[in-house]
Amino acid sequence: MLQRAFDGGYIVRIEAGESALEALTSFCETEGIGAAAFTGLGAVSRARLGYYDDDSGEYIEQEFDSNLEVLNLTGNIRRKTDGTLLAHCHCVLSGPEMETRGGHLFSGIANPTLEIILWTFTGELRRIPVPGSSAQVLDL
Repeated sequence: MLQRAFDGGYIVRIEAGESALEALTSFCETEGIGAAAFTGLGAVSRARLGYYDDDSGEYIEQEFDSNLEVLNLTGNIRRKTDGTLLAHCHCVLSGPEMETRGGHLFSGIANPTLEIILWTFTGELRRIPVPGSSAQVLDL
């Protein structure tokens, strides 16, 4: 992964073969970033997407083995209750037929690259439970 700092954050390039979310959270951990927002584009292979079913409190997941264009990647970086960093990421992917798939990104391998703009904030982001739901929201 390569990066360049700018006023307010970083431009990050995740290289071919790197796990997108692992590379991003590892970079944030190394740089001491506990709160950030990001957007990106590029391409991934072996993407795993999910849809959150509030009734069951679980994700319905689907894996895509082919190489797909990342039309949009957006999310935030926050600390989990155990202190580890988590990239909460949603994305829209497109295949060779120009069809789109979208959802919560659980994993994806950059192929050949992902370009991410990462805006950093002081402090940390955390989530709290929503009463009567299995969902969590940002603790603001």
